[in-house]
Amino acid sequence: IPYVLAKSLVEPLGGRVAFAKKIVVCLFIVAIICLYESRFGVNPWQKVFGPFFPGQGLGWIITFRWGLARTAGPYGHAILAGIMMIAGYRIQRWLEWSGAWTEPRHSWFKWLPWPKFTEAQIYTLGMLGGALITLVKGPWLAGIIAAVLVSIGRMRNRWIGVGILLVFLFGICLPAFVGFLQWAGVGRENAKTENQETAAYRLELITNYMDIAKEQATWGWGLIKWPKVPGQPSIDNYYLLLFLMHGQIALALFLTILLGMIVRLIRHAMSQPNPEPLGSSLAFTLAGIYVVYLISVATVYMGNQTVALLFLVTGWAEGYLHAGQEQTMGSAPAPAAPEPLYRFRRILS
Repeated sequence: IPYVLAKSLVEPLGGRVAFAKKIVVCLFIVAIICLYESRFGVNPWQKVFGPFFPGQGLGWIITFRWGLARTAGPYGHAILAGIMMIAGYRIQRWLEWSGAWTEPRHSWFKWLPWPKFTEAQIYTLGMLGGALITLVKGPWLAGIIAAVLVSIGRMRNRWIGVGILLVFLFGICLPAFVGFLQWAGVGRENAKTENQETAAYRLELITNYMDIAKEQATWGWGLIKWPKVPGQPSIDNYYLLLFLMHGQIALALFLTILLGMIVRLIRHAMSQPNPEPLGSSLAFTLAGIYVVYLISVATVYMGNQTVALLFLVTGWAEGYLHAGQEQTMGSAPAPAAPEPLYRFRRILS
């Protein structure tokens, strides 16, 4: 349903900017409320709404890193919150670069003691802060790679940006990944820090569960029926979890959505002239969100609101690609008023 609604309504009705703003404002409000969780280590969503929905959210456990609470907000887990916030940050940056926030100072922010910050900058700082207080390294890394990808759309010569991206991927990310495998490959029993033990756990998941997944490779074991490895009850890798539950067909389709949309969006963006202002190309922004998902779900399951957001973004991207053109703030079509069903010559009162 989220996919169908986004594809059918956002782009065809000219609601691109309004839709993006609603996502950003909602996530901005969540980020502000999450400051309480970050400071006091108590989830306000569970505290306020828990009594109205007994038995829900029992697995929401506050975790800590560097002595600070990792905020999960209403998303159940800090990594899921990080995915949501970084996706919202990317959408907000597109709105800011596109000049979508037309008011220099929104009435909501007039009381703030920062008169030099515009409305767009306040939303950007709010989304960035919301991502930072989750304290999640996987989505942070994904956000950095997505930022490098999105920066291509900010360059006059985008092929130079593509070259920089390739150098970044093969010159920095690939060696770092090889080093990570060596660092995590020592095993949990030889880990020297908690972070190394966590990384070793995730690497051992693939080693220990891959043979089990291959036993039911086509259709999977079902939601909970696969044999459990002692000491590894949590599958902190959505690709592996999807393979276990639904088999290689579902895994291949999921990867096709993520990788296929990235390729289609980048190809579309590179085939179009540079939009003005620079950075207003929606294709690079949406591709960056897919990159965030592609990397982040290798460290956590994809659940709760992240599923709905992915299908909303996919429907939005499909509608955008079908439209085949960019819309600047001045050229975005206004929704056409529907034709009246009946034309009366007189009005009786």
